[in-house]
Amino acid sequence: MSKGSEYLSRAERCERLAQHTLHPESREILLKIAALWRVRADRLPDEGHLEQAAPLDFAPVEVSAKPG
Repeated sequence: MSKGSEYLSRAERCERLAQHTLHPESREILLKIAALWRVRADRLPDEGHLEQAAPLDFAPVEVSAKPG
């Protein structure tokens, strides 16, 4: 499996989990993670040049815990 298809698979898993979660905050976080995996897959160069892929800058995500 190539890195690109692996990243897309991870994005799809996050999206499936987001569909079934009951908590809106969790759904939002999972969809953001899926988007990051898709961006990472899009930024990969051709298979022969994986070592030259540009690093990603991930910004910290704030998660606030709200009592139930």
